Amino acid sequence: MKFSKSLIAAMMLSAGMSSATLLPTSAMAETGHGAHQMMKQAKIMFSKDKVYELAYVSIIPGMEPQVFGEYFPKVLPLAGTYGGKSVGMLAVPGAKNGSKEAQMVAIFEWPSVDAWLKLHKDPDFLKIVPIRDQAIAFGNPGNFYTVSEDVEATFTQGKMYELANYTLKQDDDGWSSKKSVFDKYIKNEQQVAANHGSKQDVLLTPVPLSVHVQEKIKIACGDHNGYATDDMGLLPQLTRLREWSSFDSYNEHINSRAISKTNKLKKDAVKHEYTLQTVFGFPPG
Repeated sequence: MKFSKSLIAAMMLSAGMSSATLLPTSAMAETGHGAHQMMKQAKIMFSKDKVYELAYVSIIPGMEPQVFGEYFPKVLPLAGTYGGKSVGMLAVPGAKNGSKEAQMVAIFEWPSVDAWLKLHKDPDFLKIVPIRDQAIAFGNPGNFYTVSEDVEATFTQGKMYELANYTLKQDDDGWSSKKSVFDKYIKNEQQVAANHGSKQDVLLTPVPLSVHVQEKIKIACGDHNGYATDDMGLLPQLTRLREWSSFDSYNEHINSRAISKTNKLKKDAVKHEYTLQTVFGFPPG
């Protein structure tokens, strides 16, 4: 599976990865000849006191310099004045440039959703929005999550990271009675996944938002930001970011006989699942 290494490098450099701890020589991988190769690693601390935004993006072919060379160097210092910072980026191998399928998922940390909204009202921010919007084929920002406890996640070169969003079935009154079934599915599925090379599993839950705040986010993301209105099903009850030893180990897992029984629970509880197979983006060198 191929992806644009220059695209990853550009975003990592423009996004100022000082907020993620890079450990370029801390991981060892054995090659097919029995030798060992140094692998890059990065650590991200997910704090229960912070809010994490996942922004799904696809860029128009040839417009990458405008996003990474013009927009990001201007927007990140502004975001910093409101406590926001870039903490990492996941690239989606095989995603075609300019397609509706996200090429990448940028992860940002904020002190609160309100801080994000303040940035999106800032006159200086609004001045540079067209730089980004002219280059974006598809964008879905404003997806806010928290973690139940502080967790340090390690990302390693050569590993695959499953980014899965689960939206539960709802009753007529809009409340889901399927949560207990879904929780059982997650528990059982994790046990099976451990046998197929799954290790780190970061579980993120959406920030509870009032209808009023949801409307303000929708306006910020749509009316003047030029983002697509289709949310790709990103109204989940749970989002997970899970490490796999390889793409093959993940595919073996989802196609295994052992998972078929557990998937019956998922079918009963889940209305929509949106999953991306990603890699972590590292700076060059």
